[in-house]
Amino acid sequence: MKRNVAVIVTTLLGSLYFAYFYLAKEEISASSLGTLGDFIGGNINPVLTFVTTILLIETLSLQRKATSIAEEESSDAKRTIKEQGELIKTQIFESSFFNLINLCLEEYKNSTIENKKHPIQGSKAFNTIERKFSERKKKGENPSDILDRLEHEHGDVIFNAIKTFSTIFGFVNENAPNGTHERYISLATKLTPTPIIYLICIAKLHTDWPIIKPFDQANFFEKKGIPKLIAGYS
Repeated sequence: MKRNVAVIVTTLLGSLYFAYFYLAKEEISASSLGTLGDFIGGNINPVLTFVTTILLIETLSLQRKATSIAEEESSDAKRTIKEQGELIKTQIFESSFFNLINLCLEEYKNSTIENKKHPIQGSKAFNTIERKFSERKKKGENPSDILDRLEHEHGDVIFNAIKTFSTIFGFVNENAPNGTHERYISLATKLTPTPIIYLICIAKLHTDWPIIKPFDQANFFEKKGIPKLIAGYS
């Protein structure tokens, strides 16, 4: 732009000089040069002022564009940083979540009870406890009393197992990234072994154990199939 202005001004001055001395046939003298200078000064100053104004407007426009681009880049950078932060937070949460699941499942597999002096481990142990509860309940025994006796018989294995899986739901309730709570609660429910789900439902109905609270907060007892189990153990 500056180069174009210089070319225009030089061309204009040359044209005026040529027109004044050659086309108008004025003699080159101190007087005629003074007159030409006055003429050029009187006409070129408004032109230069106009050109300067145009350049100023263009400069301001460029500055506005540069500012707008800088603001967009800053906004993009903030959004990227935020997205990366959310991604890292989700990755950390998922790593902790699945590690906790694995620990709970490992403890579940290693849980052991004595049944007629023979040790039973893992799912078989908890299925045995659930079966004993259902059989005694059918005989008319009080469900709360049945559960207390089973706890006493098997060394608090029911309470400890429920407490172990309660930590998963409590962890999700408190730490799940925004908008993911329901997804991880559903996943935790699917990964909880069926015998443990049975015992959680029994404990919900027939105990006041505080370890049931995380399940309530997670709406566990509203999940598909759970209300039917609850009805069966009531």
